[in-house]
Amino acid sequence: MADALENRKSLVCSSVERPQEECMILSLVGASGSGKTTIARELLGLSSYARMLGSVTTRVPRPSDLPGEYEYIDAKLFAAYMAQDVFEWTVSIHGSRYGTRRTSLDRGLLSGDIEIMMLVPDAMERLWKYAKGLQHKVKPFFINTPSEEELRRRLTIRGDSEEDIARRVVECRDWGLLARESLIPYCMVSNQGDPGDIARIIASMV
Repeated sequence: MADALENRKSLVCSSVERPQEECMILSLVGASGSGKTTIARELLGLSSYARMLGSVTTRVPRPSDLPGEYEYIDAKLFAAYMAQDVFEWTVSIHGSRYGTRRTSLDRGLLSGDIEIMMLVPDAMERLWKYAKGLQHKVKPFFINTPSEEELRRRLTIRGDSEEDIARRVVECRDWGLLARESLIPYCMVSNQGDPGDIARIIASMV
């Protein structure tokens, strides 16, 4: 299957019409700076059926953000969405708010595409519960957290402030342990090596 992925640039099949039952939410979970965005970008390039399952956020856009990854709004509109109960979950990460619509999750579970999400562990727990009865269509991968030295280096290159870097390092310190102890059947993925190779390994496992 890995050879087919390599040669045909397809995540799951080589046919023109992708079978409906192969739809899924492919979840990349891990710390900021672990390489989730780079791996997701590589996965998007492997298949015309793959796209981001977008979320809503109050943070400012970054150059590294992927097409369709976020809808950027202000705090007032975010609060309005919350009042309308459109989100299945919301999280606060490093001072910004994030929310995921139920309609987006339903599309990912029921459409004919591969919907890629980048999540923190708490949000992955919520997704797993939401998908009860359809959990076979959720493929969770945990991207191992690099050393703190390497994490600081990556976040510095990304342009994060020293204050943000310090906060992120502390907040993400125990995520790997939590993933290993979780009831969610994570596939643990190394963050070392070429991102394209890592993406192909992930693709071969779905």
